[in-house]
Amino acid sequence: MRQRTARKEPSTPRWLIDLSLSRHKHGFLITDAGFAVQHIHRSDEILYVGFDDLSGPRSKNRLRDPWGYAFAAKAGWSYLGVMAHHTNWYRNSSLFSALEKLAEDGFFARFGKVVFSGTSMGGFAACAFSSLAPHCTVIAFSPQSTLDPDIVGWETRYWSGRNADWSGPYADAPKEIHAAGHVWIVYDPMLELDRRHATRFSGPNVSLLKARWTSHHCIKHMARAKVLSTFVRECIDGSMTEARFYELYRRGRYDPTRLGRLVTAVVTHDSRSLKKNLASALRSKGRPVLARKVERAAKRSNG
Repeated sequence: MRQRTARKEPSTPRWLIDLSLSRHKHGFLITDAGFAVQHIHRSDEILYVGFDDLSGPRSKNRLRDPWGYAFAAKAGWSYLGVMAHHTNWYRNSSLFSALEKLAEDGFFARFGKVVFSGTSMGGFAACAFSSLAPHCTVIAFSPQSTLDPDIVGWETRYWSGRNADWSGPYADAPKEIHAAGHVWIVYDPMLELDRRHATRFSGPNVSLLKARWTSHHCIKHMARAKVLSTFVRECIDGSMTEARFYELYRRGRYDPTRLGRLVTAVVTHDSRSLKKNLASALRSKGRPVLARKVERAAKRSNG
């Protein structure tokens, strides 16, 4: 007789546990075929608004926490999470109506500080919807400015986003950020398409922060360097500056993933002196394997 395999029950997301069992039982959940909006209230001081990146809608687990929930919970902040069910860059009129109603009802205005944040697709959304909460802080990692083919015809990635409906509001994020208090855009300028999106954001309230050689995953680089939490907190409390960002960023300059990208670029460069200088720096920092790779390239350059 064949035994029946026990069905594994999905784990309960933390936000539902918090609403049910913690002392923070005030909140709501708005659900739709294309999205969900989840809120938990902890205080009126700070509201952290997080938007899913592509990993959210691609996840097989619908019982999950929205992007940034654990970070906000640890900080003790109120939280609003927008969960995407499709990889369409939030181009959903029902979502527009839901967020607009929250704004019209004074939801965002009840908090002392409001923060919109996300990475990639979520970074786009953080910028695009920031106009609903004037004076908010925006923290966007590797954001797209839009995927409207009429505006960024040079963008060749993200076919599902490019094929979405870009008519209607919130389609061009750089046009939505002017009422924000400050907009922090973190990106890798060595990645040409990310650079072109980032430089479309401009204004006296915009800071473009260059995280070189981190590719499209600058947020992961900052997390590995253990500076992400500090960066976000200082953006929120108003003490962040561009100089301070680069001070934090340099703490991760010997991260193996970042170094690998840098070495790959340098070994194909024409300059022998650049290779020798990098090899010397790598050896001084205890990276002999990478140093030898660069030294071999330098010898080939010498011919």
